[in-house]
Amino acid sequence: MEAANQESPNQQFAFRRMPAVLKAIRDVNEKDIRLRLVGTVIDCQNGSILLDDGTGQAEVISEQSAKVGSFVRIFTRVLQLENKYELRAETVQDLSDVNKRLYKQIYG
Repeated sequence: MEAANQESPNQQFAFRRMPAVLKAIRDVNEKDIRLRLVGTVIDCQNGSILLDDGTGQAEVISEQSAKVGSFVRIFTRVLQLENKYELRAETVQDLSDVNKRLYKQIYG
């Protein structure tokens, strides 16, 4: 019987994706794995988004584009390089319709 090799629908996966931690840009470092960054798009061109959250600016490599001046949340992976790190967007969410003051009050 091959039942031992088949997974039941109730079994959990052996690997889980790390949660995306909400962080200020000034606190991002090469030890991070997945992040949620929230801020205003300063520039968007050539496959990257320049994001400002009031604590600093970060360049995020992204296949998605965003409108300059829009308020966004970016789920990103932190990839370690030799002497620094690179941020790669998994998804970009437009939060322009969200009340910024209330959002910052809730999430800090």
